[in-house]
Amino acid sequence: MDGSAGLMKANVMPRRDFYLTLGADVAGDGLELGAANNPIVRSPRCRYADYADTETLRQRFAASDYHGVNSIVAVDYVWAGSGPLAPIVGDQRFDYVIASHVIEHVPNPIGWFRGIAEVVRPGGVFNLAIPDQRFTFDIACPPSSLGELIEADLLGYSRPSPRQIFDSCYYGKAVDPGEPWGRNIDLASTPSFSGEITSQLAYDQAVRSLSGEYYDSHCWAFTPRTFLLLLRGLCDLRLFDFMLKDFHPTIEGEFEFFLSLEKPGPDVGREDLRAQQMDRIAFFLLAIDERDRKLRLLAE
Repeated sequence: MDGSAGLMKANVMPRRDFYLTLGADVAGDGLELGAANNPIVRSPRCRYADYADTETLRQRFAASDYHGVNSIVAVDYVWAGSGPLAPIVGDQRFDYVIASHVIEHVPNPIGWFRGIAEVVRPGGVFNLAIPDQRFTFDIACPPSSLGELIEADLLGYSRPSPRQIFDSCYYGKAVDPGEPWGRNIDLASTPSFSGEITSQLAYDQAVRSLSGEYYDSHCWAFTPRTFLLLLRGLCDLRLFDFMLKDFHPTIEGEFEFFLSLEKPGPDVGREDLRAQQMDRIAFFLLAIDERDRKLRLLAE
């Protein structure tokens, strides 16, 4: 037996890299958000944006004893994720945008999507990986609501709010990514992520944030279904400027789901876009329901 089979296996792109580059011309102009030390694309034509500059990120990661500090990519654009992005990148426009485990940290996702839509060329893609709260330390967090998204946009959040900071700390559980697949998690007996000091720590951080201290928090908690329902609400309100191309819910053993968005061309009117958005979301919701139905039948 020769080594060709092993070579083929080694050349297979990991699932998450495949979905995060789905439909993207990675030889073109790209923008990756929140890449830290683990970018999906390394290319001279890929730029990197984050909420702080490179040195500030390294200092904050070092303070949290993060071991990848020296590998953090150089940040080309500093953007808080709320407000226009076009003035920050200038005339640069992108063929694709990638955000892996970023949206849950973004204080204002509506403003974030709006800003990204400004700088993507028509037909360009925006691919995301999003943690599924059912299989992470966010397992006990209250599901994010449409009203909270609207509030964050109307108030122009550019940094985590006291409530977002408090909830992220207070509800976090000592659960490893994917752990709930292997055992039943009793939330009542599962320790908090920050231990016995959680309540006071959550409150103190929320208070200190009012004086300008920044706390990188999970501002939002999603499952594939709740995310699609929130997206449907935004589309119904005409607050979302992308088409949903593909949606890949969490699979057994993993803790994240993926979606691929496309910037429509100028010939697509607002009402046509809304109709297409609602049809695609309905399609993916039905697919999730059908998959869950089959899983329930298998479990009986």
